[in-house]
Amino acid sequence: MKAGFESVKAFDEYAERYDMWYSKPENRQVFESELMVIRSLGLSGFGDEVGVGAGVFASNLHIPLGVDPAHKMLRIARDRGIEVVRAVGEALPFIDECLDYVLYVVTLCFLKDPILSISEARRVLRDGGKLIICFIPRDSYLGELYSKRGMEGHRIYRFARFYSISEVKSMLKDVGFMIVAHAGTLKNIVSGDFLKRPYSSLDGCSFICLKAKKGE
Repeated sequence: MKAGFESVKAFDEYAERYDMWYSKPENRQVFESELMVIRSLGLSGFGDEVGVGAGVFASNLHIPLGVDPAHKMLRIARDRGIEVVRAVGEALPFIDECLDYVLYVVTLCFLKDPILSISEARRVLRDGGKLIICFIPRDSYLGELYSKRGMEGHRIYRFARFYSISEVKSMLKDVGFMIVAHAGTLKNIVSGDFLKRPYSSLDGCSFICLKAKKGE
């Protein structure tokens, strides 16, 4: 899931600091907005978060299972009551057609091989199962900001590769998924005026979720 040994090492090294970011008052609105968008798309049945990290999303969304290669992150997620497995998204440790949904939250940009990981998600999903990919578009305010920080050597973002909305849609289509819903938020993040209902128009959103159905 996280792209290569060095990135996994970085996530482990900064696991506690990464986790604390979500509890800071100045970041709470961003987190709540992201949760609101994911909830609006619906998660039903038994599922898994790929790139579960410290489990902050999975625990708030009541997702029972999480996968990540960073063992320090997984220890924090386990303490939140999540059943965790240390593995990468390109080789999910599950049997075929065993899950109702798979969720990625800002995981795609750290994957070594996103197409392979999406193919793995398709393999483990039951017929009609859903893949929800939440990501930061490359040409959004945050996408451009984090890309710049990555080029400047940021400890985490230097491992990230951000994608456009059209690129993510193409990945899903190529693997055999059909997009059935979408939503976004963090549209006016500079002004702080973004904690609203999820936007159906994705223009200007710095956090986007695409919900796709496994095709035949």
